[in-house]
Parts: sequence; structure tokens; C-alpha cells
Amino acid sequence: MNDEPEKAEKSHRQRSESAPTGGSGVRIRGFTLADYEQALELWRAVGFPDWSLLTRDQVVTKLRRDRDLFLVADLAGEMVGTVMGSWDGYRGWAHNMAVHPSHQRQGIGHLLMGELERRLWHKGARVLNLHYFNDSTWARDFYHSLGFQDATNATTTQKVLKDPEEET
Repeated sequence: MNDEPEKAEKSHRQRSESAPTGGSGVRIRGFTLADYEQALELWRAVGFPDWSLLTRDQVVTKLRRDRDLFLVADLAGEMVGTVMGSWDGYRGWAHNMAVHPSHQRQGIGHLLMGELERRLWHKGARVLNLHYFNDSTWARDFYHSLGFQDATNATTTQKVLKDPEEET
């Protein structure tokens, strides 16, 4: 069995010991595979549609690629927030930003996004993009409070990829 993910996870936990904390005792740390079930509960609690939830295999792939950009807000061992960043060599992206409803409006989202921005900056990212659903005015207001502006020169489109080996 390949124990590479487990070794990398242990090393990552050791490096995130000094992650920033908020005045409320919230600590920002790296996501580990052991966080998966709590993350699913959190994402559902904030209303992420089922089709958008990551599978365990997708999380493993993400952790192998750039685990340092998948962050958790931890309050006394309880996951109260997440954000998953990615970097394409030029721009950063924020995905799956969520703060549990019972912990919203306490600065946790600002802590998560601030730490993600810091990490992306050190990788070389100078632009941070993200998506939110059009009808989510609270998301728009939150991101605007962080300095994001709606892009007027771009439209996001998407295509769900299908296995090219499957017959249609």
C-alpha cells in the first residue's frame, strides 16, 4: 500500500502548528483526510448543493496537489470553517469557502480568506478569483467586504466532463 499520503499528512500537521489564530480561539490549520466527514457536514449545513460536494477521492487528489491551500478553521477541535484554494501558476482561486451558520459574523471567514491570500501571495499569485451563486447576496456582500469586485469583463461557463471511454 502506498503510504505517501499518510506521510505527507503527518508532515503537514507538524508544519501547521504555527498557523494563525483569531481572538476567539479559532486556529487556521491545514485540512487532513480525517476532516472529510466534518467538512461534508459543514458544506451541507451552509447549503452547498450535493452535486458540488467533493468525494473522498477528489479530496485525496487535492491534498496531493496543493494541500497547503486547503484550510480549516478549528475551534477547540470542531471544524467551523473551510476554504480550498488552488493556484494555476498565475492566479489563485478560492473554492468551498464555508463558515458554520452558528459561527458566522465572528470574523472566521476573514481569517480563512486572509490566510489563503497570504499563502497564495507567497506562491506568486497576484490575482485571486472565486465563484459564488448569483442568488447568494450574502456571499456577494461578504466577498465585497474583503475587497473583491464583480468582474464585468468575464463570464464563467462550465461543462461537466464525461468519461471519454464511455459510450454515449
